[in-house]
Amino acid sequence: MLTVVLLVFSTVLYFVVSINLDRNLNQVLSLRARDTAVSLVAHWLLERNRRSYSYSGDIQSFDELIQDKGEFGAFIQRWAFVRKGINEKAAVRLIDLNGRVVYVADNFPAQDIAATRFMASRRKFFKRVDLESGKYRILHYPVWSKDRKQYSIQVAASLSEHDASLGNLRTALLILVPLAVLLTSGVGWFLAWRAMRPIDVMVEQAKHISAFRLNERLNVPGTGDELEKMALTFNDLLERIERSFLRLRQFSGAASHELRTPLTVMRGELEVALRRDRSPEEYKEALQTTLKAIEDLTQIVEDLLTFARSHTEEDTLKTEPINLVAVAKTVHASWQIFARQKGVQLIFNEPHIALNVLGESRLLERLLANLLDNAIRHTPEGGQVTIELEVKSENAELRVKDTGPGIDPQDKPRIFDRFFSQRGKPEDGSKITTGLGLGLCRWIAEAHNGSIDVVSEQFQGATFIVGLPLAR
Repeated sequence: MLTVVLLVFSTVLYFVVSINLDRNLNQVLSLRARDTAVSLVAHWLLERNRRSYSYSGDIQSFDELIQDKGEFGAFIQRWAFVRKGINEKAAVRLIDLNGRVVYVADNFPAQDIAATRFMASRRKFFKRVDLESGKYRILHYPVWSKDRKQYSIQVAASLSEHDASLGNLRTALLILVPLAVLLTSGVGWFLAWRAMRPIDVMVEQAKHISAFRLNERLNVPGTGDELEKMALTFNDLLERIERSFLRLRQFSGAASHELRTPLTVMRGELEVALRRDRSPEEYKEALQTTLKAIEDLTQIVEDLLTFARSHTEEDTLKTEPINLVAVAKTVHASWQIFARQKGVQLIFNEPHIALNVLGESRLLERLLANLLDNAIRHTPEGGQVTIELEVKSENAELRVKDTGPGIDPQDKPRIFDRFFSQRGKPEDGSKITTGLGLGLCRWIAEAHNGSIDVVSEQFQGATFIVGLPLAR
């Protein structure tokens, strides 16, 4: 593109300069021709006023002088003598009405050009003449007076300087344009190399990033331009991909871990029951254990499916006003049987006002159910689990208290992480908590623009607190 632009520019420049030189030369020739005509008339008036010469006949005007060949020829000789005296070097030739050359300057180059070749034209014109002595431009300038042609003036000028100027310009362009192309190409290549070098580095770094090295990031050039934006965007993409892979690994690990226990229980019970004939009571006990394992398995599958939904960013909640008191009553009634089987007292301190929040009742029921499942499972027999609801500022606060062994202070900051698991120590009787349920509780609370926290002292129970914005 640069070469094409320079070629077009050079061509236009060359022709513009050539046209301007031609125009200037033509103007010079026209001025010299007019000056010659004026000089002839001025010399006639000067002679007439001084009475230096007495003209024969009734010659009273310059037009009459021109008609008399003898007098006009003598006048031209006197004018030529004066012209040489003032050192006039213009290349001029004078031609009368008959095509006869009445005067020619010594430096006029076209002595071998017949004067009659120029007489056919009634207007001035320019002609380029190529002679052995060189190239010239000649102006044929007819002089008229009273609609009658009097004589013609021819002025010549050498084209050597004109052609030399164009030749020098042409040579300069032929040298400078390739040099400019080479120089700008080199500079452009260098600048492009400097500009593309960070991209090459990014490409090499990106080649080494794989599913097992997603923690690596591209170097961000501090250029403040599109390259920096691209690197930041790519690193952000890698961050999201890494989180997705991490969630996938955690999901796979949690699924295999959580599903293994109930399946192992079911397989063990069925294998033991089939080893030999059993009494109806023993078969009933085995079926009850298997049924309990199936219930646990169903709960785990539902939690995993909910987690899978929570990983889909495009999925949005279908919110509607929900009476949190009614949700708590429904879940409390459903978990009473499980609490009695564990020997745990489940209490619901029902408030006297309706607490409405925006959300999905199914998810809010799952939130409270997971908290109750966690509390009842880890509260010893004879203990107590309490559900409380009250208004705090502009939030509805749901609390689930238990009298279990509490949570290890070292694990408390991480119990809401997805798939985090805490295994209790046999000597202190602390809880065995899987992060599957509590991580799901955290996601449900945050999906409803709420929060979840825990207050616990080891061996003094735990209180899980969920804050949800009240519906206006």
